[in-house]
Amino acid sequence: MVVVSYQGRDLLAACLESVKAQLPASGRLVVVDNGSRDGSPSYVRERHPEALLVERRDNPGFGEAVNEGMRRCSGDWVLVLNNDVTLRPGAIASLLQAAKGRADVGAVAPQMRFARRPQVLNGAGLDVDRLGVAFDRLLGARAGDGGAEPQEVFGASGGAALLRRRMLEDLGGFDGSFFLFLEDVDLAWRARMRGWRALYAPSAVVDHHHSAAARHGSDLKALLDRPQPRPPAGQEHARPPARGPGAGSAGLRRGVLAARPARRAHQRASAGVAGARDWRALPVRRGAGAAARRAGPHPWASWRTRPRSSVALGLGVARQSPRRAFLGAADRAGQLGLRRLHR
Repeated sequence: MVVVSYQGRDLLAACLESVKAQLPASGRLVVVDNGSRDGSPSYVRERHPEALLVERRDNPGFGEAVNEGMRRCSGDWVLVLNNDVTLRPGAIASLLQAAKGRADVGAVAPQMRFARRPQVLNGAGLDVDRLGVAFDRLLGARAGDGGAEPQEVFGASGGAALLRRRMLEDLGGFDGSFFLFLEDVDLAWRARMRGWRALYAPSAVVDHHHSAAARHGSDLKALLDRPQPRPPAGQEHARPPARGPGAGSAGLRRGVLAARPARRAHQRASAGVAGARDWRALPVRRGAGAAARRAGPHPWASWRTRPRSSVALGLGVARQSPRRAFLGAADRAGQLGLRRLHR
């Protein structure tokens, strides 16, 4: 098991306590600290001596930290957790049970809920649209939605995922050029191209303190993550009055706009955490995908045999799946600034 930590000592404490309560006897706990300055490494040494602490002076990013921790593990499966995630009882056993007897399954995604709103889903694995743009599956749905049996999904969110070691070795681990965000999408693309499948296990439940270690990247998630006021006594199940056609979408838009001040306050408070390597600060050049297509076919045109490629998007050189590049999603990604509804 690999827990990646950066700042957030209190979050890390809750995460490790939930892990310790259900870690298999043969399991090994590895904590990779990416240069925290809040006493997190000292806490791990003092309160969790059973854990192997990998203390780094720099912050190489989430993917590189997972690769570092994976090299210190020896089991057939690697459970990857961010420090802002806590496991509910039985989560590990449910993840392992979902993959049992399925040799081609390389990743299992748990049901991830917002910690402050446990009745709302933060995600149920990853999915992609026809352009290859990834999103969190069932984001904002009720906790009971999506069925009770394991089902196939495109991939698993890096915030909490059970990954098969053989798959990670086959793919070379996470791509370290993704400093933060989208590294899980890249892994899912490459896994699919190598014949690996991913499952969603709804009985494995984890709680996610969304963007506790980094700034919010989505107005919608900032809205969904806000605690809701308790209704008056006797009105817990009352249906809100209808306000005409389109009232639902208009209400959602008003809610998203209302959440923006809270999001900006969150960003100001976490500005020191995000650091200078926040990709949103980099320039975005629109039409970069069209320019790349005019330059001719990609040298790795047989994308099914190539795990990954680099496509210039005006963000330096962004690592991107060949499938996404060939579908022409680069234009859309440039226009949106790669703003994905992510963890």
